[in-house]
Amino acid sequence: MAARYGLPPDKAVRLEALLECLREDDPYWIDPPFAPRTVTLSFDLINFDLVCQLEHVEDLERLLSALSIPLKSHWPHQTNAGRIANFAALRYALDSSETEPTVRITPQAKR
Repeated sequence: MAARYGLPPDKAVRLEALLECLREDDPYWIDPPFAPRTVTLSFDLINFDLVCQLEHVEDLERLLSALSIPLKSHWPHQTNAGRIANFAALRYALDSSETEPTVRITPQAKR
């Protein structure tokens, strides 16, 4: 991406600068993870019955219910990170409004 957008390859780039580069680029030529969802979902090729936000899963539940399709939870990569022990081990606050660790963890040297 550094070469494509003329960014310094050996320095940190501000998020705003990267977003500006992506905004000005042709959406059909951007790396898929960074491309607009309207491109990666192929809205111009696929006639979806529903596109919903995960924050509003009730829209999906209504559609599936109307089609008599049960909604099943599937978490193949679940880490149980929500357990208090994991939060404590990683020094995250239990208050969900605090998104940063309460203490910086210093990586240990490899032996």
